[in-house]
Amino acid sequence: MSDPRKQAISLRMSAADLRRVRRLGERLGAKDSEVMRFAVKCMLARLAPLCDPETRGRNLLPVFAECGADLLHHFDLDSTRLESIINEGAREEQRVAEPDIELLAMSATPDSRSTLSFRLLGRYGGANEPETTVTPLRNYLYAKYSYAEPERAPEVYRQAQKSNGR
Repeated sequence: MSDPRKQAISLRMSAADLRRVRRLGERLGAKDSEVMRFAVKCMLARLAPLCDPETRGRNLLPVFAECGADLLHHFDLDSTRLESIINEGAREEQRVAEPDIELLAMSATPDSRSTLSFRLLGRYGGANEPETTVTPLRNYLYAKYSYAEPERAPEVYRQAQKSNGR
């Protein structure tokens, strides 16, 4: 796109979503279109690594650790599709392990949250409510894939390493 002008697009929204956009606009003293541009810019900022075709493997984990459940649910992504999005074309040392991708996929499924809670916390000590498994999962993934020193890693990660024989 070499044309610097803005372009108009058509967007289908539910009546309830449109009412909420209008309420936001009224409250902020802004036009509906300004609210929509803000929402799109926020979404693009959060998902920026997905826009870069060179970003693969563990470098995509922050996107999925922060908003993966929403992405997986909205776009109906399963663990197989998620694995291809994250690992396709990644060098071996950059790849995310399949069990970790499955944990991410489970985090988006309300029926699986209690299983995820068990796998993350029950097995590694301490119990937690299923709704709070996102933070331990995020901590686990960040610690594992950012090469955090074991003594500074979250308890969940240290326990996982012990149970995996590392």
